[in-house]
Amino acid sequence: MLEANTVLITIFTRVDDFCKDHQEIKPGPAAKLSDSEIITINLFCELAGKRSNCEHMRFVEQWLRDYFPNIIDRSRYQHRLVKLTRLINDVRVAILNNILMELSDNRILDSTPLPVVTFQRACYTPLFPEAAFGKCAARKMTYYGFKLHLLVDGQGIPMHFDLAPANVSDVAIAAEMLEFNSQEKTVLADKGYISKEIQEKLLQNHGIDLLTPSRRNQKVQLPKAESKLLNRLRQRIEVVNNILKDQFGCEKTYAKTLLGLIIKINSKLAALTFGIFLNKLFGRRLLDIVSIVA
Repeated sequence: MLEANTVLITIFTRVDDFCKDHQEIKPGPAAKLSDSEIITINLFCELAGKRSNCEHMRFVEQWLRDYFPNIIDRSRYQHRLVKLTRLINDVRVAILNNILMELSDNRILDSTPLPVVTFQRACYTPLFPEAAFGKCAARKMTYYGFKLHLLVDGQGIPMHFDLAPANVSDVAIAAEMLEFNSQEKTVLADKGYISKEIQEKLLQNHGIDLLTPSRRNQKVQLPKAESKLLNRLRQRIEVVNNILKDQFGCEKTYAKTLLGLIIKINSKLAALTFGIFLNKLFGRRLLDIVSIVA
């Protein structure tokens, strides 16, 4: 476990340096809390497993008041986070560039369900009109919400992500994500991403080799050894998905709008990337996120 003040100071110095280099000077009086402080609070609280913005503020009031004496209320904090969404993602990408030496040549693509309203209330609630009903075969459930599509490297470091309604096929999102982030890489995925047309298009146009296990009814089957190796390598993204669910609470964000959900997912992935960076910096296992902040 790392000391809390070490984690907090490391996050703040990295975020503050980035903000100084990439933000324009704003006219008028300075805010009680700088953008760097708001982002630091957000990322640190996410790493500490605090799910809602109310928990963030209570945690700061109780434990971090010496670091942030000019704390603001929850409403103002939420308003600032909305404005800083793009900057938080830019910080995530900048930190990702600091751990590029750890990235492997392979990529792994997978989706995980993000329920936003309970199944019983889905037909009656005005919340999330953009969401849809979808099925998760692995968990044998039908839910109302979205899918989080995640692209990681071979060691589980998140590269790119996307949100889509739960009824949108994995294949459609795979084509969009991989074309937008086209690199000559091997991408491993599960059976939900099988599409001969998409696989050939990605290989011919972008040099991306999308590998998936074979379905039982397919004429061409992968050799057993290759299929086992593919499944073993894909377990890495399952570990990342479990971290996002258990440590960061991706399935219970308390968001009430699509924008609120995007802000929360964006913050959680930025915090996860920072956690990996901290582990690399202090010589720990990259995905040992749970024990960073007690």
